[in-house]
Amino acid sequence: YGYMPGASLGGVKLVNADRRIADEVKALMPVDAPAELDAPAELDEEEKTNTFRQLLGGGGCSRRNCHYGWPSWGSCSPSNGVCGYGYQSRCPVVYSGPSCGGSGCPGCQTQSCFSRTCPPPPSPSPPP
Repeated sequence: YGYMPGASLGGVKLVNADRRIADEVKALMPVDAPAELDAPAELDEEEKTNTFRQLLGGGGCSRRNCHYGWPSWGSCSPSNGVCGYGYQSRCPVVYSGPSCGGSGCPGCQTQSCFSRTCPPPPSPSPPP
């Protein structure tokens, strides 16, 4: 929700997404516009977006972190394909992604595991 220089919205020229937008939009609002729409002179990008949404009646942005759950670990996949040590993995089940600067979703996890003991190698045959 940035701005494009030279663009306009409802007759307001979007030259700079800071105090100027707040002042110009407030000037177009009715006299009884809520006082909480006043914006500070210096805003970071998230504050600019939230202030802009408030001015347009969007209610601002609610920070929401990723909502996820972890399933059980997958089966152990031995490194040699048959037995011994290997790896297993799992990936999060994402119920809803992050929004408005909330923390992101984790990636898949991998851990070492042991599947089963390998049988001893066969004994060499005695010479004839």
